[in-house]
Amino acid sequence: MPWRLVWHPMIALLLLHATSVGQSSWEDKNQSGEKAFQEGRLLDANRLFTEALTNVQQSGPNDVRLAPIYNNLALVSFVQNNYIASEMLYEKAIAVMEAQGKENPLLLPVLDNLTSLYVKQWAFGSAIRTSWRACHIREQKFGPAGLETAVGLNKLATLYLDSVRLLPQSPSDRFVPAAPAKGSLPATNPGAEFKDLSASFENVTALDNATKLVIAESLFDSVLEIEEKAYGDENTRLVDVLENLGEVLRAEGKLLRQKRRTQERSLSWRRVSAQTISDSTCPSKRWLN
Repeated sequence: MPWRLVWHPMIALLLLHATSVGQSSWEDKNQSGEKAFQEGRLLDANRLFTEALTNVQQSGPNDVRLAPIYNNLALVSFVQNNYIASEMLYEKAIAVMEAQGKENPLLLPVLDNLTSLYVKQWAFGSAIRTSWRACHIREQKFGPAGLETAVGLNKLATLYLDSVRLLPQSPSDRFVPAAPAKGSLPATNPGAEFKDLSASFENVTALDNATKLVIAESLFDSVLEIEEKAYGDENTRLVDVLENLGEVLRAEGKLLRQKRRTQERSLSWRRVSAQTISDSTCPSKRWLN
C-alpha cells in the first residue's frame, strides 16, 4: 500500500469562528471574510479580515477577539503560499489564547493549522513539537483514553512515520539515542502523562530513524488500544490505524535489513582492506622465487 500523509492542508486547516454575545461590525466582517474565503475570493477575505482586525485592535493587544481574526488571516496567507506571514499570524493567535491558559482547548485548531504549515515546509521537527502540545491539551480536555485524544496521537504518530519516509538522514554524525522502551510510551499505558514523554521525543532532528519508528509504533498501538475499547476489536474503523501500524512494521523490517547489509558490507570491506595491507607489506611468493 502506498504511503499516505495525514496532513492534507485543506482538510486539516479549519477556520476558527469568533465567539461573542451579539453581532458587531467586527464580527460581521470576520464572518463575511470566512464566506469569501470558502468561495475562493482570497483578496476579499483578506480585506475583510484586516478590517475586522483594525476594529478589534482599538480595544488593546490582548483582546481575545483578536485570536480568530489572526487565525483566519494566517489561513489566507497559507493558501497564498506566504508561509512566513502565516506562521507569524498563527503565533499571534496562540499568544492571545495563552493569556487565557496554556492548555486552553481553543488552541487546538490553531495548533493543528500551524502543524500543517510546518509539514508544508517539511519542518517535521517543528511540526512534531506543535503536535505534542496539541496532544497534551487533548488529553486534558478529553481524557487519556478519549477518542479525540486518539485522533491527536494518530496525527503525531503519522508525523514520526512521515519524517522517516520523507526526510533524508545522514548516518555520519547524527546523535543516536537509545530506543525508548515500549513501557515508557502510551502504547502500554494510555493514561501516561504526555508531559513526561514529549521532552524526550519532540526533537525529531535528534533521533535516528529506528527511534522514530519505535515511537510511531508505540503511538499507533495506543490509538489502536483506545479505539478497540470504544468500537470493539473487529470494527472497520480500526482499518486505518492497522494499516498505518503495518507501514511502520514494514519500515522497521526494511531498516533492519539495511542495517544488516551495511554491517555485512563493512565486514567485507575490513577483510579486503586487511588483505590489501597484507599484500602490500609482504612480498608475494613469486617475487621470492
